[in-house]
Amino acid sequence: MVEAYCLKCRQKTEIRDPKQLTLKNGMLATQGVCPICGTKVLRVGKASLFAEEERPSGAQIRNDEEEKWRRLAEAGKDELQKTLEDLHWPWFG
Repeated sequence: MVEAYCLKCRQKTEIRDPKQLTLKNGMLATQGVCPICGTKVLRVGKASLFAEEERPSGAQIRNDEEEKWRRLAEAGKDELQKTLEDLHWPWFG
């Protein structure tokens, strides 16, 4: 079983109901519940419970993030243009 440090209990405990997470930077993490106090615990790093092929590559995560920000910027630009046109501000043309 995977252990993590519980900040509330101030000791290492086994993770109950472990789930794999992939952080925004592409690192693997294991999240679960402390069996003593019931708070969430998180262990960053590769866990042996999960297969390596489940992890997306760092390049794929960067591409997904870039695409997300590009879509947000385009939506924001269109929304800003529409708002400025509604306000009749000619210098924002």
